[in-house]
Amino acid sequence: MQDRVDSKACLVTFCMRIPYLLLFAVTGAVLGSGLYLLIAAFHARTPVYMAETEYYIDFADGRLEAADYYNDFTWNDVLAIDPILGKTMEALGDGYDRAVIKEMITADILSDVRYLTITVKGENAELVGKVSALTRESLEGYGSQVDEFDRIYQVEDNGVVQVQAKLFTWRTAVLGGLIFSLLYIVAFLIHFHMEDAYYTRTDIRRCFDLPALGILVKNQKSSEEIDSHVAYLTQKNGKRKEDVFYLSLQDLENPAYEILRKSAGIVLQLPWGKDCGTKAASVIESLKLQDCDILGIILVDADASWLALYGLGKR
Repeated sequence: MQDRVDSKACLVTFCMRIPYLLLFAVTGAVLGSGLYLLIAAFHARTPVYMAETEYYIDFADGRLEAADYYNDFTWNDVLAIDPILGKTMEALGDGYDRAVIKEMITADILSDVRYLTITVKGENAELVGKVSALTRESLEGYGSQVDEFDRIYQVEDNGVVQVQAKLFTWRTAVLGGLIFSLLYIVAFLIHFHMEDAYYTRTDIRRCFDLPALGILVKNQKSSEEIDSHVAYLTQKNGKRKEDVFYLSLQDLENPAYEILRKSAGIVLQLPWGKDCGTKAASVIESLKLQDCDILGIILVDADASWLALYGLGKR
């Protein structure tokens, strides 16, 4: 791991990889929506039916304050008591589970407390219709027995209909895209912080304590700056620039140290932005042990756009 992470280099590298981030986001969106549609299709194999009815609650004179008590929560509890659900179960007869029937019935106060909406849902259309009708009888009977009401009566019956599943494909697509984007960002940050890659001359000086002679972009063979540095260093040592070896890590896998010691020096070429730090450190240590003169290091095959974003320009 690098001794210090260049946050600017990290940001520039991330910006250069935004197309890959977008590709991951699109992939996540496609997979997320596709998986959701598969699950929705599986659930759609079992149809669900619904009967929705609306009731008017006629509160007794002087008992309108009871409306503060009868809300969504209390009506769902009231529907489960014996005077309502109990009578419904008696009418249904044996063979039905009270807890299952209770789960089928939902009460809602959508706006005015005097209007109660009862929804019955289930996988058996006939049973849904039957429970809805019996609930009506039980609820209207309850309204005539309790002091708070003059009566409760049905004002609308939508009948039994098959529930059409609401698809939220775009939401799952957005969620899938966000998840894949976050995974890509996390993976990028971990990789960038852990890799031994070099992007600037500062990285070279910090990691190897050797002169950073310059950076060559892709397809660039040399630069006036690098030639000038090499010429000065060889002249200072009383040697010729033409006798300098420009070697990559691959060239130094089986080095001829005797020849290298007799040369005017070695310019080590490291691939820009590649994870090569461990190998480079090993090669440099071996060259130093063999008393080979390392004039400096250059980075090759750099991305000109990256350098421009970083502020280095083309070198």
